[in-house]
Amino acid sequence: MIADDIVIATRGLGEDIFLAEAAGLTNGLGTIIRQYSHFDGENREFLAQYKCTISAAGSETINLIARNVMTEKRAEACVPVTGGGKAFVNSFWISADDGLVWQSDQRTSDDIGQVVVQHIKR
Repeated sequence: MIADDIVIATRGLGEDIFLAEAAGLTNGLGTIIRQYSHFDGENREFLAQYKCTISAAGSETINLIARNVMTEKRAEACVPVTGGGKAFVNSFWISADDGLVWQSDQRTSDDIGQVVVQHIKR
């Protein structure tokens, strides 16, 4: 499930995201706390909290099928605070024109890794 361009839940992947707090992740630069509630493959829930620093990562043109979109890339570097887990980096490609997130590369879990989300048309 995606809300405001952020992966907030998955199902059927194994170590699924039951719920992730997504507020403010692409609304600027700075530090936030990100929280995940996961289920492992045996249907046990565990919580993890990460301190994430969002920084500018330059301008980049991305290709969406036959269309090029000029974006400002944001990197969200996250380190575990509670609940174990590994450090990770999410990336967001945000339109320089209107602020829309056209592409993202986001962590789902330590077991599954990253998923890429692209909007082909808005």
